[in-house]
Amino acid sequence: LRRADYLRFALDEIANADPRPGEIAALEAEHLRLRNANELSLGLHRAEGLLYSDDGAMVEGIGRIQKELERLSHFDDRLRPLLGNTASIAAELDDLARDISRHRSGLRMDQEREAEVAERLEHLRRLTRKHGGTLEALFAARDSMTRDLEAIEHDDARRAELETALETERSRLVDVARSLSTARRETVRLLESTIADELDQLSMKGTKFCVMLAPLAECGPLGAEAVEFQIAPN
Repeated sequence: LRRADYLRFALDEIANADPRPGEIAALEAEHLRLRNANELSLGLHRAEGLLYSDDGAMVEGIGRIQKELERLSHFDDRLRPLLGNTASIAAELDDLARDISRHRSGLRMDQEREAEVAERLEHLRRLTRKHGGTLEALFAARDSMTRDLEAIEHDDARRAELETALETERSRLVDVARSLSTARRETVRLLESTIADELDQLSMKGTKFCVMLAPLAECGPLGAEAVEFQIAPN
């Protein structure tokens, strides 16, 4: 019973936590972002400036290179393919600048959420330490404990079923024993009367014969009492 109680407690604890595959890694990544949100924002702002908005930014430099190559291509048309390359680079840098800006705008400095994530992380880590140290081990332990509990509950149900059947048979035995006791008492009276007549015919009128029915502590295969014949000669 104590094993079953432990299994139910452990399984309820896991169910209440409701861990999901990969959740710890996702929470660790989120917590790292939230904890360093200010540094991320400043760094991305610097990167955006180097790419696009600062004086002498890379996009501006690529533009100057394009203009210079276009001017020189009038003297050497073999430079024209390079114009296409610089245009592609300029487009990629422009996309990169927009992605950085979008990522920076999506950052948030949320101390409340950071605290929630840290609390959830600690709860999951504490839970996994009890069951193997990882979420995968935790899930495996949960499945194993579920099987163990089902086996115990099945055994308990079977035991209860057998106990019910045993109680039914005990009740039936008592009923049969009562019927047997009633029949015995009737038979005893008849037997004692018959033996007394036989003793009279044998000129043994002073001889006493009786049948004792001694109650037993429990009903058994022979009923609820032991049968004993007693005779007292004259």
